[in-house]
Amino acid sequence: MTSTAVRSEKSSTRHVTLNGPNGDPINLCLSDHDSFRLHYRNGSLVMEIPFAGTEIEWMKLPEDMDLDLRKNPLGDQGAVALAQAVQDVGIRSLDFTCFDDRCKITDQGGLAVAEALRGETTRLQELCFSLNAITDGTRVSLAKALIKNSSLRNLDLSSCYKITKAKGAIELAGALKVNTTLRRLDLSSNTVGNDGASALAEALMVNNSLTNLNLSGCGIGNLGVVRLAGALRHNNTLGYLSLSDQDIGVPGGIFLAEALKVNAELEELCLSACKIGDEGAVALADALKTNKKLRLLHLHSNGITDSGASALGSALKYNSALEKLELGLNRIGEAGAISLAGGIKANTSLQSLGLCHNQAVFPIGNVGAAALASALLVNRSLRELTMGHVSVGDFGVLQLAQALRTNGSLTSLNVNGADKLSGEAMFALSQALAQNAALCGLVLNHKTRMDSNFYPQIKKCLEQNKKRQEFRDLLQKWLAAADDETQRKRIFLTEMVAAKDACANQDLRLEFVYLLLRSSPNSFCERL
Repeated sequence: MTSTAVRSEKSSTRHVTLNGPNGDPINLCLSDHDSFRLHYRNGSLVMEIPFAGTEIEWMKLPEDMDLDLRKNPLGDQGAVALAQAVQDVGIRSLDFTCFDDRCKITDQGGLAVAEALRGETTRLQELCFSLNAITDGTRVSLAKALIKNSSLRNLDLSSCYKITKAKGAIELAGALKVNTTLRRLDLSSNTVGNDGASALAEALMVNNSLTNLNLSGCGIGNLGVVRLAGALRHNNTLGYLSLSDQDIGVPGGIFLAEALKVNAELEELCLSACKIGDEGAVALADALKTNKKLRLLHLHSNGITDSGASALGSALKYNSALEKLELGLNRIGEAGAISLAGGIKANTSLQSLGLCHNQAVFPIGNVGAAALASALLVNRSLRELTMGHVSVGDFGVLQLAQALRTNGSLTSLNVNGADKLSGEAMFALSQALAQNAALCGLVLNHKTRMDSNFYPQIKKCLEQNKKRQEFRDLLQKWLAAADDETQRKRIFLTEMVAAKDACANQDLRLEFVYLLLRSSPNSFCERL
């Protein structure tokens, strides 16, 4: 019999979630005074409560079970116990994600689980050690297990802060050369470096099973990215690659862009905070003109200015595959926004454009917002437009409201952080909602003081919109139950989520508005 002993701290509550084969969760809550031991015995998990002198058979483990053990202080003893269960029972998923020092797993538990993966009877498909205290020793052992293992599909070793050497990454790369079943590998916020990246690049040249590789924040530089870009020219299975949060610079951006010209499989590329600048953005834009596979491109926080945005806007005129373009926290101004708007007018695939928190000498502002509003008059593919904190004011919001009167595709609009909006702008938005039946997310300026007429105005416009009749009775009920503005706001935000689910269950087209009205505490909504 293998067991783990855990004693809780005062005034804490622990939850264990088991998801059965049908996906239904089974929750167990341990109160703040409980001390317990978890046993694995004859295919069952048994919970012993010592002070009560009793044992409770928790659950007979069925085949293909998912165990979600996040936030539970099982530690190494718990991991060892469950490693035994992995060998004997068809557990499909183990999630040891740690948010508390009490539940951290070290190499003792990690090595036991790795050893279990070598067993011929294991059916484990998903394994997560995120935020635990395992070292490269566990990574090396897991790599050796992957050479023999044929069941594991997903391996998450993200944010294991004690992994400080590249050896484990190199060993994992060696395993990938022979493993044919692993689909997802997350090494984010680990030490990989150029040596580890080069080894992984070699593996990608021959591996034909890995579809998702997360290497964000792994200390990879130009050399490692050059090798990975070279592998992308030949690899035909990898669909997702993240290299965010590391200094790959302009050369790295250019090499990856060249790879995209010939790669026909990659669907999502994350290069946020990589310092690729305008030159890297221009190179990627050139690749987008011919690439027919990439759907999501993340270029957040790269120092991109109007010239880089203009190149991307031009590429949108030719590209028919890209669905999401994230350009937040760059230095794009009104000229860049105008170019992007021009591309959106001709584009038929882009569904999401992110421009939040762009700071420039001539900000996106009203001119950029007006250009994007003009694009919305003709574009029918864009679903989400986020342009918070880019100095949009009354004129820009008025233009966007005008576009919403006829645009039937945009479902989410974020203009948070704009200058104080006038009653005219708020009235224009309410009138637009009287005609628009698609918008279900609207984030407004947190500085805006909404007068007492605005909310009844919105309510009236929603009632006038015949396509939103399903929402009217619910809205009236919530308003009648509200005792004050704060309660009204909470009812509005929480109950709308339920309304979304209810509408979805009835196969309706989200025929309601989900408003996040961000304002000062003294106005209709308290500041979020």
